[in-house]
Amino acid sequence: MRGGVYNRDYLEDNAYLNFNGLKFKDINIFPVRIGISRIETIIPKADENKSNLISLIDDGQVLKYTRYIETNLNFCADFPQLYTIYSRCITDRSKIKRLEDKEVFSRRIGYNNPLEFTLLPTNITVDARTENSYYKVYPAIPIAHSDSFLGLDSIKKY
Repeated sequence: MRGGVYNRDYLEDNAYLNFNGLKFKDINIFPVRIGISRIETIIPKADENKSNLISLIDDGQVLKYTRYIETNLNFCADFPQLYTIYSRCITDRSKIKRLEDKEVFSRRIGYNNPLEFTLLPTNITVDARTENSYYKVYPAIPIAHSDSFLGLDSIKKY
């Protein structure tokens, strides 16, 4: 028997914008990427599914909205480089009457040492990541299903 998820409907919509930033002497100074996605999965009976790849928590309809923005500040090779990303994901499961809201904020500072000396490091990198995950009370009036692209008409209700 082959592995996989059976008896499942899956729909994914994505939109993104890439801005290459300001170009100065072959360096992109302030590139920005922005994106949003909606993933809708419907598994009618997860407990009867002959796959070990899904959880019972994903039974029924699962709707996941994700949006992100990331940028990179890089002035030149001799200056530190700053990379940041912010993302937020809201998950709505039909079997559980609560919303999962997850925010992630990551940053990285990297510095390439222009001095070449055996006792000095060639580069220094510092990473930090903050992740907040919490549950919200499900709205008293259920949020209606949306067939529009990315569900933009219903995402505001979350």
